[in-house]
Amino acid sequence: MPIIQQVKVDNEAIPGFYQKVSTEGDLHRFASAESGKAQFVCMADTSGRITVGTGYFDVQIDFRYLMGVKQLMAWLVDPVSGEAFLLPNAQDVSEARNKSGSNFPSSFNLSNTSFLYFEEIATNVVRIHHVGASDIILLSVPHTATPASHSARLIVNNQGDNVAIELLGSGDGFMLRAPNGRRALIRLTDNLNINVQPK
Repeated sequence: MPIIQQVKVDNEAIPGFYQKVSTEGDLHRFASAESGKAQFVCMADTSGRITVGTGYFDVQIDFRYLMGVKQLMAWLVDPVSGEAFLLPNAQDVSEARNKSGSNFPSSFNLSNTSFLYFEEIATNVVRIHHVGASDIILLSVPHTATPASHSARLIVNNQGDNVAIELLGSGDGFMLRAPNGRRALIRLTDNLNINVQPK
């Protein structure tokens, strides 16, 4: 966020006058701003995007989300009124029930067939539990100014073409941090040389 600094003229502070000074974080938030995503899916869909299991439907959606960072939301939609009812994430339910002294009622349980909830299966697959065969679900990722972040290590599986990561932006690179805290952007020049730009 911006830093607020007092305005100075000839190195003398002007009382009552302040200015906002943009930081690198402001630029990052602007450049990485991402609109929200949403998709309605009917459990009666016959296009092949839905796989029916025992007590659940696996839904393949048209966008990707970050798993395990509470980014995805699922809603049961009333087809008459359009009213939407939020479905809990299985991970959240389990965490809540396992807290000491939580004392949730027995019906607040993933094994209860009347309890509707969802699970994150893959970056574009959601498992919806205990809904009806003609129910309508809204799956969404809300608009966010900065992408969700998490501390998990990124692991890329062995690639047949040896391309593990491809950055498509012109001049894009990797930001690395040295043990002393200094940061640098590592990227290629037009002559395919490595360029290290301190940040």
